[in-house]
Amino acid sequence: MEPIVKWAGGKRKLAPKIVELLKIGECTDRYVEPFLGGAAVFLHLVDEFPTNLFPMQYLLNDALKPLIDAYYAIVVDTESVISELSAIRTSYELPLEEFIDAEMQAEYRNELYYQVRRCFNSGGVNHDCHMPGTVAMRAHLAADFIFLNKSCFNGLWRISRKTGEMNVPHGKPKKLSLPSADQLREFAQLVPRQSLRCTDATGLLADCGDGDAIYADPPYDTSDDNVAEPAGSFTTYAGSFNWEDQVKLADALRGAAHRGARVVASNRATDRVIKLYDDRGFTVEHVGVRHSVGAKGDRRGIVGEILAHRGPG
Repeated sequence: MEPIVKWAGGKRKLAPKIVELLKIGECTDRYVEPFLGGAAVFLHLVDEFPTNLFPMQYLLNDALKPLIDAYYAIVVDTESVISELSAIRTSYELPLEEFIDAEMQAEYRNELYYQVRRCFNSGGVNHDCHMPGTVAMRAHLAADFIFLNKSCFNGLWRISRKTGEMNVPHGKPKKLSLPSADQLREFAQLVPRQSLRCTDATGLLADCGDGDAIYADPPYDTSDDNVAEPAGSFTTYAGSFNWEDQVKLADALRGAAHRGARVVASNRATDRVIKLYDDRGFTVEHVGVRHSVGAKGDRRGIVGEILAHRGPG
């Protein structure tokens, strides 16, 4: 199935190659994804290796709490999320005849976006989706998250470092592309609630080893000897993942491989990233992927990337 959300650097096109490199059919007990994002690789994997034929556990993690909270709500409160999202869709898609003209309709949709964003920021920052008695709030915030993700400017999810709030402007989409009720129900069936985590990736990997298949898709390295990647591109949207974090991640992935895991990592094809993984015994393959998520239209295109992979040992 297609991802529920649109995510920067999504891996739908690379998913078949990544799953092939992970060799899932060879004694895999658990699939681990420390940077889940839009979950494109996981969703491709369960299509190719359905759990009724290839039983395994999953560990699906992302440091972005609102994303994991939204996934959790979809899994445990599916029908409530569907209802909340349907209400937002109905409000946003009021027909033109309800307004004096198209300009007024556009103004209404713009104000609705910012109203939802304000409500999400006021309720979603410190909300704990696992607390009892929060079903209505959990479903409401999940629907808000999906709506904002699908209608914000160029699909970017950006958090203000100063306020901790989502601050991406309205993208004014001509057509609002929200997941259908059937898509949400299918997603809920595929994702075990106990598999979802929101924690530090390197700490998560410390417990990985024999029988694990790991795919790591961190925020990409932004250095380049020849090209300066502009702020707001898909490689820099996360903002806080620096070179020290890249090194810690590569070391953690190598450690997991030493303990018996099979590992694949993706990143931007910078000289220092290539050396980082090559020095740690990974095979590095170059791939080029077209990305459609980004702050500037003229920068959305073919980006040089690598897949670094190694087997156990």
